[in-house]
Amino acid sequence: MGQIANILDATLAPPAMLASSTPPAQQESRLARLVPGSSQISADHRLREWLSVEGVRSLSSSLCTTVVTGVVLHYSHSNVPNSLLLVAGFATFCALVAGRRMLAAIVGRLNGPRNVLVVGSGAASQRIIGAVRRHPGSGRSIKQALSVSQFQEICDARRFSTFVREEFIDEVIIATPGLDLAAVIGEARHQRVDVTVLPEALGLSAAEQIAIENGEETTLLSVHKESVPSIKLIAKRALDVLLSGIGLAALLPLFVIIGFIVRLDSSGPALYRCFRVGCKGRRFLCYKFRTMVLNADFAKEGLRWRNERVGAFFKIEDDPRVTRAGKFLRRYSLDELPQLWNVLLGEMSLVGPRPHPPDDINFYRIQDLQRLDFTPGITGLWQVTARQDPSFDTSVALDVEYIKGWSLWLDFQILYRTVGVVVRGSGS
Repeated sequence: MGQIANILDATLAPPAMLASSTPPAQQESRLARLVPGSSQISADHRLREWLSVEGVRSLSSSLCTTVVTGVVLHYSHSNVPNSLLLVAGFATFCALVAGRRMLAAIVGRLNGPRNVLVVGSGAASQRIIGAVRRHPGSGRSIKQALSVSQFQEICDARRFSTFVREEFIDEVIIATPGLDLAAVIGEARHQRVDVTVLPEALGLSAAEQIAIENGEETTLLSVHKESVPSIKLIAKRALDVLLSGIGLAALLPLFVIIGFIVRLDSSGPALYRCFRVGCKGRRFLCYKFRTMVLNADFAKEGLRWRNERVGAFFKIEDDPRVTRAGKFLRRYSLDELPQLWNVLLGEMSLVGPRPHPPDDINFYRIQDLQRLDFTPGITGLWQVTARQDPSFDTSVALDVEYIKGWSLWLDFQILYRTVGVVVRGSGS
């Protein structure tokens, strides 16, 4: 944000192509929490526990019970107040959750601690062993600790089944790589022994955020997931819907006037519809007031030798395809007002990188595709700071800088600056 503030204040030249963003701060691994209490459990993890399948089933059961009871009492003309039904439903939910947990604790005590075999050496295995011994309430007890080579010798001698039976092993924790995990899991499943794997055994960092997603036909193991500012993006979308809706309603008379002028100035429709490339390369129909003669797109390739922009996008100062009314509309950016409809549909945002036509995208380099990581906008950082700069690299750099430092406050600043740019008539 500091660099963007300097760009907006014109105290810093537009940046060159930016390097890739720094990796996000490493997060605590869920597999690193194999033993309860081995590390501090975050509030987010506790929330996921409460939103587990067990919790959802308990809540569903209590809700169904409350609804059925309410229907029965209603048709039996009972005078039981609704508030009492709500209290009863909540109490049922709490009783179900508490009962399940108490039952699990009782069963755990009846069966005694689980005998654990730790396979591996180094810091990872020592961390697991130390955590289990420091927290006897975890329900685990270290029965054996073997190096990978020792464990491999047992497997090669086909003594795995004998070993786990003699030592009464309930769980094998694999802490370091070097084993055929598929073979170990298959043999353990045959012997009805649990297998737990640390991230290090998969060649991952202990700080990786690992999650399991169960689909209808497959299971996915997620080892890294980028954090997404969901609340901020929802707020941005809400702002887009609100302002675009107000703008379309308030500017409707102006739309009619501009459409009438466009039709009088040259033959053809008032609106120009064209494909643009938006977020993640998705194409959409973009709406503008027509500023060129009919069939102007077919004449574009013949004019590329006159292109005054440096890079992948096309622009010439005295474009022979532009009509008289089109020059005025472009100067004050009035031709882009119908894009408020694209904003309302969610294809564009009020602020973001400008969408380019597909034929310009064909000239993109790999690093230029970064600007397609965000929803395109009617205005953006480039429009209010370097609109007359002919360099495409400058445009991409500013777009990427906006994406990396995006915030709602930055959007408000750009919208405020856009008003001044439009009033000065600096468009072309």
